[in-house]
Amino acid sequence: MSANAPTADLFRTERMRRRRIVNAFVEIGATVAALLAVGVLVIVVGSVIKRGWGAINVDFFTKTPALYSGFGPRPESGIENAIIGTLIIIGLALLMALPVAVLTAIYLNELAPRKLAGVVTLAFDVLNGIPAIVLGIFVFVFVVVGHGQAAWKASFALAILMVPMIARSTQEVLALVPTSMREASLALGAAKWRTTLSVVLPRPWAESSPERRSRRLARPARQLRSSSRPRSTATPSTSTRRTPSPRSRCSSSPPPSRRIPSSNSRPGVRRPCSSG
Repeated sequence: MSANAPTADLFRTERMRRRRIVNAFVEIGATVAALLAVGVLVIVVGSVIKRGWGAINVDFFTKTPALYSGFGPRPESGIENAIIGTLIIIGLALLMALPVAVLTAIYLNELAPRKLAGVVTLAFDVLNGIPAIVLGIFVFVFVVVGHGQAAWKASFALAILMVPMIARSTQEVLALVPTSMREASLALGAAKWRTTLSVVLPRPWAESSPERRSRRLARPARQLRSSSRPRSTATPSTSTRRTPSPRSRCSSSPPPSRRIPSSNSRPGVRRPCSSG
């Protein structure tokens, strides 16, 4: 034991020294890589801002792109058509995706069998993990190629991305409604669809309303105010206490259960009170 102890201590010391050296090299390499990445990002953003800052004006947002032949001064151009086209595509995508996603989430959360709800929820989670470029290529191959371009086709591709996201968010919100509220509504004789429309759906919006939020925030303040208010601990003073006189003490008879008959007195006859 004594012969092996110095060897073990030496081995442990050498190993710790080697680990410290490796750790220092790794930290230095990670720091240098992070600084290089941030430096490249700063250079790119700075170059874009430097070159494009002079072109940002009112005409940039209110004019369409102008063709430039390469001769003469460059005409004024803007991105008005890009802004309007983006708003149209997003609006159409919302009209396509929002009703489908919300109704699907209500069905899966309230009416669907457990197995079906689990399968569809898993499919939504998988769709949320698919890159947008994959769905864009899918829509381009099967909808755009051979049929021409249109704004609703781009909206359809965007709606495919939005449906699983909105549906899963709606499911999580509906899952916050307590089960006791559903059971209470059903116990009162309401139908399943009536419970869903009148109890389950309004509950999240009622919880997130500004009045309900302000009331919820004001409740702890009222409790704190009531707890910090001093309680009245006044006790009657000695001057207000009335001390019964000896005559009144003698005239007051004890209750019947506590009256103890004396051996020298007949039952029912009260002895006179002593003057002392």
